[in-house]
Amino acid sequence: MALTATAALSSHSASAYQHYTNPILKQDGTQSLREVKQAAQLEIRNLLKTHNVTDPAEYKGYYYFYLREARKASNEHGVKAVIDELASTLQQRNNQ
Repeated sequence: MALTATAALSSHSASAYQHYTNPILKQDGTQSLREVKQAAQLEIRNLLKTHNVTDPAEYKGYYYFYLREARKASNEHGVKAVIDELASTLQQRNNQ
């Protein structure tokens, strides 16, 4: 009985390991939602740097707000919409 349970656990762990080691891109060339959300962090940082947001309080405000919004998104389009919203907000900030 213990041997059966051990075999079942080890085979389940092996299949879970394969799931987590999948490459970033799916076969159709798109990213998984988890990877898109992780990439949003870098995109947000790049936008803030590009638009010269240097005040630490302002930087943190934009960064954490938009990062939370990106993580709450339910699909890739939602994450892209958050990034686009940040870009337009920063563009308006620079125009003023």
